[in-house]
Amino acid sequence: MMKTIAMKKIATILLMSSSVLFAQESTLIARNGFLLNKEVEKPYNRSKAEAVSGVFNEWLDFNSGYEAYWTANSSLVANNLFPDSTVLVQYSTGFGSPWIHKIGQVFDMKSLPLSLQYSNPFSRTESYQIDSIQIGLLYNRVNLNPNQFDTVVVEVVLPSSTNLSQVLQFSASSTVSANLSGGTSPIVFPEFKWSHASNSTPGVVATYKIPIGDSFYSDTTQNGLHFLSLAANLPITASMDSVWQGVFGISYWFKPGYSWVANTDTLGGNINALRFLSWELNGQGTYPSYLGDLQTAHILPIDVKYNQAGSWNNRYIPSYAYMGGSPSYSYEDHLVYVKVSQTNSIGLNDGDILDLLISPNPANEYLKVQLPNAEDGTLRITDVCGRLVKNIELRGEQFINVGISELKEGIYYVSIAGSGFVQKFQKL
Repeated sequence: MMKTIAMKKIATILLMSSSVLFAQESTLIARNGFLLNKEVEKPYNRSKAEAVSGVFNEWLDFNSGYEAYWTANSSLVANNLFPDSTVLVQYSTGFGSPWIHKIGQVFDMKSLPLSLQYSNPFSRTESYQIDSIQIGLLYNRVNLNPNQFDTVVVEVVLPSSTNLSQVLQFSASSTVSANLSGGTSPIVFPEFKWSHASNSTPGVVATYKIPIGDSFYSDTTQNGLHFLSLAANLPITASMDSVWQGVFGISYWFKPGYSWVANTDTLGGNINALRFLSWELNGQGTYPSYLGDLQTAHILPIDVKYNQAGSWNNRYIPSYAYMGGSPSYSYEDHLVYVKVSQTNSIGLNDGDILDLLISPNPANEYLKVQLPNAEDGTLRITDVCGRLVKNIELRGEQFINVGISELKEGIYYVSIAGSGFVQKFQKL
């Protein structure tokens, strides 16, 4: 069942941009956060040279693949995260209540920006495991007390009949669809549900409560960011079923370990605060490019949490929903990494090529493509917006010549459907 959702829009005022920002700073912030130094320390990721036959084992995040795919630069933005509206935030325009209470990040394993990070082919038909999660945070700990701990609650959500069971759709005539798709196609997002009755996210299969205190606060990266790392007690198995094809969600929120005076105490002033980190994917004031997958960042604002959001009630809101004719929304993808593993039946044999090779590059009339395995499949050529411009059925060839004379000048990507093999080329 498809449901058309009306757009919302929030004005954004960026207050400060800093090459280095340390976690202990107490800063006036705009309602939509402030820019950070974009350099972050990423989890260990295996290279293609270390590929192991039949074993998929990767740290993945959408932004790394996004930047590689579009050769785009992303801005990192920090925003307040707090579970109760009775504590105030000192915004650049005055005091107000925190408005984001929970974060949701949906991973779509068939997303092309994710597949750009694959060392080995990933099976689109076999189940896989979610092994570890790493979340980027900015923890402002005002009261240093070794006996006091706040908590970050992390949840893993799998599609089911009660959660991620439907999709939300922006109509083809909406501003969002026109800008994100570059045309009149509807834009579809996964539905990430919220229950007012239980004050929780349905569909959670694993919950982790991580105490954070003085040691977590002092353990920062060079630019003052904190990374919360956790591994599942047992790997969480996600199914590559025909409907969802490996989609799963991560949600997290902040539970304070102290009491506060309602509508008096302020985050970062006299009590501890947590800020979540997000990517503005291709520059402030721009729309992100859209590939048609279900990879999506979500938030749970105050009006949804307290049952005041009208048509948005009972669901997190996808970030793109806040874009209007002049996009200014900053968090198009949250800073969350996941480690995913799979023992599949499409591993590499001795002597197999570990990559998709193309030549010449740049090219004008044709491409010579050397395939990683002599198997049947589909070769796809897409433009920088993810639109399919050429589709070729493979019949077990090791080499094929692809005519490209009809393509316009620009950057394109060659990929094999259902695998992690992708190469970029320039058409002259």
